[in-house]
Amino acid sequence: MKDRNAITTQWFSIYLPRKENPNWQDNLPDSVEILEETRHERKLRLGTLQGNQFQITIRNCEYLNDGNQEILAQRIDYIREHGVPNYFGIQRFGRDFNNLNKAEAWFSGQFKPRKRNLQGIFLSSARSWIFNQILSERVKQQTWNQAIEGDIFMLNGSRSWFSESLNKDIIQRIANQELHPTGALWGKGELPSTDKMKQLEEAIGEKNKLLSQGLIDNKLKQERRSLRLPLKNLEHKWINQTDLQLNFSLSSGTYATSALRELINL
Repeated sequence: MKDRNAITTQWFSIYLPRKENPNWQDNLPDSVEILEETRHERKLRLGTLQGNQFQITIRNCEYLNDGNQEILAQRIDYIREHGVPNYFGIQRFGRDFNNLNKAEAWFSGQFKPRKRNLQGIFLSSARSWIFNQILSERVKQQTWNQAIEGDIFMLNGSRSWFSESLNKDIIQRIANQELHPTGALWGKGELPSTDKMKQLEEAIGEKNKLLSQGLIDNKLKQERRSLRLPLKNLEHKWINQTDLQLNFSLSSGTYATSALRELINL
């Protein structure tokens, strides 16, 4: 579903208790190749992956025809050092923002989705939209990769977060990408942020009152998400004058499209 226009390597989990392994290759199209198969007592579940590795080729980039390869290379170096804003990708909201529109219709009482998986999709879309608005405000302030008063911090490579007053150690650890400032994944309960960050988040929540209240009414808990997305092992290679190949890894729950939008206009 996510990679319909990509060459991908990924695990699938298939339920076959007390049955022999089928000859998979005989029942698959030529475009699919089985690399490895193994038995396990548990199935793979959504959210268990650690991350994704990408090799993406940007073709026919007209900007590079003007001899701007060096400028783009400098931008890649900046991203390698500072990361990118950790936006939820546009696909989170559905085609023509249909998922977000359905969430608004649900929260305003126009209908209620019966299937739990659809409810989850619409709730995630609403939550992601509010987070993106918080992040956008920090981007405008040029503080998405810096600390401000009242921030909640997340350990790099972890979902663990904590609050601490600003000090030289916190500022240095953020500069080293050991820590990242976070934004609210909206839900019931008090915002853990304080001071300037809490004021910012409360203002965004009030601006999106229908969505924020709908998430509370559906009993989602307050959570946090990093405002910054580091690109691990970022490398680039020029294939020719207008084609650029990028290699990088991302943690689960983050978007390659959000990384690409900081390099080029698609």
